[in-house]
Amino acid sequence: TANWKTYTNSKAKFEIKYPVEWKEKTSPSTGLPVFYSADEKEVLFYNFGPKGGMAMRDTIDNFCKNRNMKEIRRLFLDNFPAVYCQDLTPEPNRIFNQVLVQKDDFQIEINGDFVKEDSENSLKIFDQILSTFKFLQ
Repeated sequence: TANWKTYTNSKAKFEIKYPVEWKEKTSPSTGLPVFYSADEKEVLFYNFGPKGGMAMRDTIDNFCKNRNMKEIRRLFLDNFPAVYCQDLTPEPNRIFNQVLVQKDDFQIEINGDFVKEDSENSLKIFDQILSTFKFLQ
């Protein structure tokens, strides 16, 4: 990850690294960046907002259940508790991962959408990306 690109969001006050060969594009629906692997089989995107989400109900304990996703594990991102969920149902050949981290009155959802056939490598990259997550002061 030492040579990876760094994305910084000063409004959401975080930064994250992603592989140097990945491309950053702006989502027409959210105006936020979306990160694509060179072959566009792997996609990383995020959302952020008030703690609890739009309905103000999301917690580390119920996030996966509220989205009908399987809880994979609990983890810490930049020393803040987070939860890692996985959904195998959106498309039969894809795996969708979602991680929620909450800090103070704010939350960030980091999403990874990957081709199932290369999921072992994709999930390794997703974990490496998550390991670079930092909140800014």
